Amino acid sequence: MHLQSGFNSHAGIKEGKPLSGFRLDIQGLRAIAVVLVVLDHAFAWPTGGFMGVDVFYVISGYLISAHILREVETTGTLSFRDFYLRRVRRIFPVAFVVAVATVIVSFLLWFPPRAIQASLDALSAMLFVSNFHFMAIGTDYLQQQAAVSPFQHYWSLSIEEQFYTIWPLLLLGLASLMPSRKAMFLSVIALIVASLAWGLWNTLSAPTSAYFETGARAWELLAGALLAIYEAKQAGAERQTFVKMRRAVSITGASVIILSAIVVSPAWMIPVPTVGLSVIGAMAVVWANAPVGRLSLLGNALSQWLGKVSYSLYLWHFPVLVFSKQFGETWQIKLATLPIMLVLSWLSYLYVERAVLESRFLQAGGRRKWPFKVELSVSLSALVAITVFALAQLYGPGAVRSANPWLTRLTGFHQFESAPLASVEQREADIRIALAAKAWPPEISEQLATMSENQFAESMTTCRMSPMSEGPWKTCRVTYGNTSVFVVGDSVAASWVPMIDGVARAKGWDVTAITFSNCSLFDVDVSDASGSPAFTAACRQRRAELFALLREMKPEIVFLSASESALTYTGLPMPEAAKAWQEGAKRTFSKLSNVAQIVVLENPPWGESPLECAGRYSTPGHCIGTISQRHKLKSDSERAATDSFSNANYVSTRSWFCLDDRCPVFASGLVVRVDLAHLTRATSALLSPVLEQTMSR
Repeated sequence: MHLQSGFNSHAGIKEGKPLSGFRLDIQGLRAIAVVLVVLDHAFAWPTGGFMGVDVFYVISGYLISAHILREVETTGTLSFRDFYLRRVRRIFPVAFVVAVATVIVSFLLWFPPRAIQASLDALSAMLFVSNFHFMAIGTDYLQQQAAVSPFQHYWSLSIEEQFYTIWPLLLLGLASLMPSRKAMFLSVIALIVASLAWGLWNTLSAPTSAYFETGARAWELLAGALLAIYEAKQAGAERQTFVKMRRAVSITGASVIILSAIVVSPAWMIPVPTVGLSVIGAMAVVWANAPVGRLSLLGNALSQWLGKVSYSLYLWHFPVLVFSKQFGETWQIKLATLPIMLVLSWLSYLYVERAVLESRFLQAGGRRKWPFKVELSVSLSALVAITVFALAQLYGPGAVRSANPWLTRLTGFHQFESAPLASVEQREADIRIALAAKAWPPEISEQLATMSENQFAESMTTCRMSPMSEGPWKTCRVTYGNTSVFVVGDSVAASWVPMIDGVARAKGWDVTAITFSNCSLFDVDVSDASGSPAFTAACRQRRAELFALLREMKPEIVFLSASESALTYTGLPMPEAAKAWQEGAKRTFSKLSNVAQIVVLENPPWGESPLECAGRYSTPGHCIGTISQRHKLKSDSERAATDSFSNANYVSTRSWFCLDDRCPVFASGLVVRVDLAHLTRATSALLSPVLEQTMSR
């Protein structure tokens, strides 16, 4: 059985240049797209350069849909076998070569934890589900601050291939069942509207997921497909008229893409509706099909060359940039990465992309035709496979997306250990020694080689939950005496629990810890990393419940702490956020007026993530962080708030981690943090004598 085309006249498919001729303007458009992406990732300018990916989507949707329509018109059906063979020949070889090279370099440059994670990232990329892989990691609170993956940019390729597991079948169905081209055109518009609506809803409710979500991005590829359907009814002669007008439209479209990349920032609503600017600009250029001169923006020799290698350049640029961070992040180093990625792109274009396309490897056509049912099974198999791989990333065991289970299996589980601290002065001396270190001490190298989520304080798991979670709260309790003590806050408060436990043991406290991810007891509305309004409401509710619990339990001491990222998650400009934080702290202290002693612990200053900055050939100097202005504003706000309440005490912890605003990644024989913000369990426990000495002053 064959699905036959429901219309008989696609003259434009046969005659019109837009669908059959090589498009110099599209080659130049590829150049603009890849240059914007590379500049954004390398120099953080233009701030909206990431929208170059959306330009690629429009181009892809247009060209692939045009090819499908041409085959349907010519043969009355579509060979799914040949379609996927062409996709594999075009997409997979370079993607595979870059992935293998990246994994090899990962093991050469990085310690095993990050290299193993990169290998898992590579696997998801090769299975074309890396968007779901990073979506799953992004919604895992403990991995939100993980080191940047050299495969992070593969998410866009995965979305494209997921789209093409269903679009050929859907387009064949539309071409076969629609009574007219107009009906087909309107059907695709309806799909675009549905995808836009889904994307807008996700952008408002869960921006992190929306960024990687195929349904929220499908409309961009469908926009290109819409152009292909429109042009299918245009005769070639008609496309040669209005040259000046088409040139003006093309220039305007390219200008919209470039200007929007300069104006837009990640703070805008991404992806919907913001990326619509680049999509509209790309559609204008593709629709115009304007002639391009040798000195024009799209037609000059450099643009044509960059367009030719754009796919290879897109794949190579990100791992080159990520690896370059091992040698520093100066503008000179970033500038030096450009010729490296360009050379790699040219070589892979010559000896992989072009070589494969000119070979007989998986060549489509010239084979015995398969029955349509068999062809259909190919399409459905691709769809089922992608679905299974995606579900495995989202809901499967942690070993499919996280290095932690592999590290536990390969190296065994053991907590880091160090000699106990005697005093605050000893800690400060250890910080000074770490800042002066020229090479990694052996014990630190060993810790970096086995660093995993296992090194988080156990309380990060046992005493912490999402404020949006249903069911009983996770609480931890240790009893060494009768003095009632509560530890309340977000994950930073949870990371302090081993330190407080040591003091409790010495002083005879009865300690209960209750913490919520990204949700502290400071009475300020905050969101989470995804910007979800539901999170803000849930956190507000949990605070109210905690205040009620503390009034009922009447503890003698309450420890409070919160991550400095809370200021960012207020959604306010930083000075206003600091002021709001101070007022919120005062409201919290007022509600705890029946507590004898409130202890506000300054959060550990955010520093370099050890697995991101530390490598086999780096030095400790690469991992020295500085105290951010955000941290200082938050600390000043908390200190000022405690000054207004006799039962509130502010404990400055800055000198426990930094000297003269410089913060090493290790001290006292231990790696300080697991990620940007959270202490290792061993460091937290080590600081017990320091806290006890500080509180007794």
